[in-house]
Amino acid sequence: MFINTKDGVMPKKNYIGKIADLFSVSIATLRYWGKEGLVKFDHSEENGYRTWSMHTLRTLCDITLYRQLSIPIQDLKHIHELNAEEIYSLLQCRREYICDMIEDLQDKLKHIDIKSDQVNTVRTMLYSEPSFLSLSLPAICAYELLNKENLSHLYDHEKELVILIQPQTPSRYDYGRFTAVPANPGTLLRPKDDAPRVYLHVLLKSSYEDPADNDLAIYYDYLKMHNYRPGPAIGRVLVSACEGRLMNYYDTYIEAIPFKTSTIFQKDGIS
Repeated sequence: MFINTKDGVMPKKNYIGKIADLFSVSIATLRYWGKEGLVKFDHSEENGYRTWSMHTLRTLCDITLYRQLSIPIQDLKHIHELNAEEIYSLLQCRREYICDMIEDLQDKLKHIDIKSDQVNTVRTMLYSEPSFLSLSLPAICAYELLNKENLSHLYDHEKELVILIQPQTPSRYDYGRFTAVPANPGTLLRPKDDAPRVYLHVLLKSSYEDPADNDLAIYYDYLKMHNYRPGPAIGRVLVSACEGRLMNYYDTYIEAIPFKTSTIFQKDGIS
């Protein structure tokens, strides 16, 4: 049932539940807005329930619009006290804030794509055979994990993070990152390749609990079978995932150094 008022037409029993349903917000939200002074509700003389008028309706239209524009509650308390210039300034501030949020979200999406690519590399290489490649790797500079500045940039450096393992110490990892910028000699772990080298490309796995528990020995044997001895192993950090137990995965290039062959010298007809 509806009645006419000087403000327009409204339901006769206009309790707060009806307006909550109309604006698709919870009754608790409307009560909170009322408590914060954003909107004023009347109270029924019959039972004390909150009721609303057309003035309340117009106020709620403004509030819901500005809330959808991410205007904070504190600013909305005084929105009807602002002139046009002040409202414009408020909107521009929120626009700048939202642009910053969008930039941050786009950055997060970029890093989600990076991590997804790393995980997908594991998915692919788990079923791939080792392969020999000829390529030039960039320089590697040391990356100290106990360095506060490094840790603060870990998010940005993730794509370049590598481990370096020398064949004489296969249980020891040095952490570094690929760099195209000439590194300080004191931080250089490995210079860039001046010319293409032969590498064995493999997915290196190690125990999360004990990195020394890895499968390098398998690939060292593989190199020997193909008449190579192992050089340094350079592994891009990919992801830690469970494979019966928690494992670290590395997209790894093991330098393949040919064994020296004996040379037969002939002198005075004697070989």
